[in-house]
Amino acid sequence: MMRSRLGLALIVAARLAAGAAPDHDRDGLPDSLEQHLLDRFAPELILSAGECDDAPAEMAPGTDHPVVRFRNGTVYGQAFRQSGGRIELHYFHLWGRDCGRAGHLLDAEHVSVLVEAARPDAPARNWRARYWYAAGHEGTICDRSTGAAAAAIAATEHGASVWVSSGKHASYLDSGYCSWGCGADRCAPGGRRLRPRHVVNLGERRAPLNGATWIESARWNLGLKMGSDFSPAVLAVLDRSAGVKLLWPELRPAQSILMAGSEVGAALAESGRRTGESLRLTDAETSQSLALTVEKTGRALRRSAEGVRRFLGYGERANTGSVARPPATGTARKQ
Repeated sequence: MMRSRLGLALIVAARLAAGAAPDHDRDGLPDSLEQHLLDRFAPELILSAGECDDAPAEMAPGTDHPVVRFRNGTVYGQAFRQSGGRIELHYFHLWGRDCGRAGHLLDAEHVSVLVEAARPDAPARNWRARYWYAAGHEGTICDRSTGAAAAAIAATEHGASVWVSSGKHASYLDSGYCSWGCGADRCAPGGRRLRPRHVVNLGERRAPLNGATWIESARWNLGLKMGSDFSPAVLAVLDRSAGVKLLWPELRPAQSILMAGSEVGAALAESGRRTGESLRLTDAETSQSLALTVEKTGRALRRSAEGVRRFLGYGERANTGSVARPPATGTARKQ
């Protein structure tokens, strides 16, 4: 009897321990499940050839602001529950600097995926990706973020392939979309491919993990990107997509007017640049033409002046008698 009670107590203790799996970021998900899902669905980052900042950075732990420790391709992650029992995973590639147009120090970019399983407590191996999202100039008038059903990009069981633009580090689910970021993005082939085996879990904004105390530093906007990318409106659009890849503006139609203005502005800027070049070329050609005209006019004036001097010289010699005077008129002979 004593042994049976002891055995029962051990079973109950084991079950209680299993039910109280560590959740250090206090988001309702066991840390172990978060880590398994983050590692399983980690995307492959395809960097552009000629990337100016080399690779995503590992940040020094325990600081109050981000400090680049190594540029070694580290990818950071976040996991939290979504409606309907789904889990949203974020993957952050963090950079020491943005060296594109209007460059600046520190750059936080990300990709996300919505995963689902038959049961909320299913093990990591039973979860499947439903939708992917890649942030490209997110929240700006140049927004070119993309969304897709996981089946449409063959990424239901593992991470998606994501193209990262040179310098600006915008993320794209299709390399063909890269040049659409206000015309400035570039995803040149031949760059590095990064698929991390281990993703560093950031935890949550108010409960960071792994020394990520720099999440909400005012020096970048990482904290703002830790909210959901799959709002009800975005999910409604993706649910209607019939398994095709969606590029802005289908994903966020409310921004279409702003984006149209941006494209017009970009076109006007390009037109202005070309007009400026044409004007500079015309100015140079006009200056050359004027210089040539002045030179030719100068030569003509010098020839005319020489002719005038010769003529005047002729008159002076006539008055001195060195040249015969013209004959007298008929009236003079009659006198």
